[in-house]
Amino acid sequence: MPRSPALVCCLLAALAALAASQADSEAVIPPWAEFKLTRQGAEGTVKIGCILPFSGDNAVKGNAARNGIIMAINAIAAEDKFGLPKLSFELSCKDTVCNANNSAAAAAELKKAGVVAVIGDVCSSASLAAKDALAPILLMSPSSTSDKLTIAGDNFLRTVAPDRFQSRILAVLVRGNTTTIKKAIPVVLVYEANSYGQGLADGFAVAYKNLTGRIRFNRTVTPTNAKSIATELANSTATRVVIATNNNTWVAEFLAAGAANPTFRPAIFAGDAQLNPDLPSLVAGLDGSPALLSKLQATAYNQGTGTFRAKYKAFTNDSYTGHAAHAFDALNALMIGYAMNSEFVLPKAISLQSAIKANIKAGVSGNIKFDATGDLIPDNTAYQSIRYVGGKVVLGPFLPLPPAK
Repeated sequence: MPRSPALVCCLLAALAALAASQADSEAVIPPWAEFKLTRQGAEGTVKIGCILPFSGDNAVKGNAARNGIIMAINAIAAEDKFGLPKLSFELSCKDTVCNANNSAAAAAELKKAGVVAVIGDVCSSASLAAKDALAPILLMSPSSTSDKLTIAGDNFLRTVAPDRFQSRILAVLVRGNTTTIKKAIPVVLVYEANSYGQGLADGFAVAYKNLTGRIRFNRTVTPTNAKSIATELANSTATRVVIATNNNTWVAEFLAAGAANPTFRPAIFAGDAQLNPDLPSLVAGLDGSPALLSKLQATAYNQGTGTFRAKYKAFTNDSYTGHAAHAFDALNALMIGYAMNSEFVLPKAISLQSAIKANIKAGVSGNIKFDATGDLIPDNTAYQSIRYVGGKVVLGPFLPLPPAK
């Protein structure tokens, strides 16, 4: 019996739907999405979430942080540290691309999945969005530094110090030796008007003024003005520029444009966001000379002990450890908070009060101690300087915290 055209269409639609369903069920799970450590005889399974960038400009940081979390899980399982019972672990990660909307959505998914805590995000704006979506579940960041995240009684902690400290460190780095340089050199301040860039820029301006410095003029980062700002600086008499942005594509475009202009003279200073091993390749990808990278000095939070860096290299065959070290300590701090739950009953969530009490002397990223808001209390090993030499990150000395004024 001949089939009607309508019936044929319905059959084809049904077959297409079935094929799509099978494709979805066979979808490849990204290698960074899940990690499980199952132990025979474990008293329970701890579910940890992570929201990090695994694509985009900050992917190297997200991958490093995830590796640090896994290293910490393996170490805890090998030693049953912190007086914990024998536990299995499940780590579930989401790619946020350091985007606030993505981070909030990922946090909501992990909350629904029943995690006891989440580690992330890298960018401050993403962490700001995620913590509210995740509340009351704890969010502990290995790298978000904005002062806007300092909120008493909320659900956010971090294993890096906030920008009110970094801005003072950056001002001292830009100021230079007060013995040989009697008066601070005026600087141009270029910043992005977001939680990280604006906060770092505002704090730097105050700190630099306290060191007898002044800002010659400000410029605000937009998606398309890297070349025009580089050209303006090349045509000016400015000798120092400070950049406050976590948009490394913009920084790469700025460096490429400056390198292409033979009259570009200023030394370049930046915050921790410019510690990125991918920055040289971003510049090169724009057909730009990496030469201008040698003019860049940046502040960076503690990049990990020599022992940790060696273990990380052996674990990953990669040398970038900054976010890994702080994520390693973040997982340890959370598990110390977990251990404070009476009788080791698996909690629905780790309490803020327990996590804040975590005190890790000589963590792999420095001493870990939190204030009442969940901010890391920094010491003289919290920051160090970095440069780029031959397209590679070179770590400088630790930068002592200057007194607040």
